[in-house]
Amino acid sequence: MDVLVLRLEAPMVAFGDVMVDNLGRIAEFPTTSALTGLIGNALGLDRTETNALARLQQRLRFACRIDARGPRLTDMQTAQLAQSDEWWTTHRVVGRDGGAATYHSPHIRYRDFDCDVRLTVVCAFDPADEPPSVHTVASAFERPARPLFVGRKPCLPTRPMHEGVLTTRSLLEALRQVPWAAGQIREHAPDQLLVRLPVDEAPPRPLKYLQLADRRNWTAGPHMGLGDALVGYLPLRDCARVS
Repeated sequence: MDVLVLRLEAPMVAFGDVMVDNLGRIAEFPTTSALTGLIGNALGLDRTETNALARLQQRLRFACRIDARGPRLTDMQTAQLAQSDEWWTTHRVVGRDGGAATYHSPHIRYRDFDCDVRLTVVCAFDPADEPPSVHTVASAFERPARPLFVGRKPCLPTRPMHEGVLTTRSLLEALRQVPWAAGQIREHAPDQLLVRLPVDEAPPRPLKYLQLADRRNWTAGPHMGLGDALVGYLPLRDCARVS
């Protein structure tokens, strides 16, 4: 099995979780929809290409390992626009609509971010011979069609994401082959690393089974799909040498 290896490193990352009111919660790992969007961005897919994105999400299999993570912070965001103000999008400036009462008070929301994150992600596609292939996606990450970010758009990576392609029997084996990304961490090496695995790749040690809201309806727009995963710890000694 060919497996794409990605290193996601950034001063701040935000892997979206279920939003509650005006609180933008985040998850420890990227969701299936987030990785689909990241891969689609590298390939240059437009968000209107909903069938291609939905199929990419359906085929995607991945595992993750948290190599380092700093503190979590909450950013309070507030903005107030008058009815005559305009807001911009990527392609054009758009005038605002709505009743006068919608502009009487500021819009306040809270957004969580994890700081100083280093994450190893290994991806495969099923079926493997359907385009785009792992090697096509790997080439896209070497020269992405658009700028890439880690979760939200302000979360810019500090290094190229692409780490190459491995041939392994499983995603768990791929995680074990990728060296621990120690980076500039000054603390002692941990005894174990938090991982997310597909449910059919359980290691000898039992992991916790979770059902996650991690899929998106790319045609309708909202996130409204569940996925299964195993989450737990992998001993550092089971991974390749510390880098």
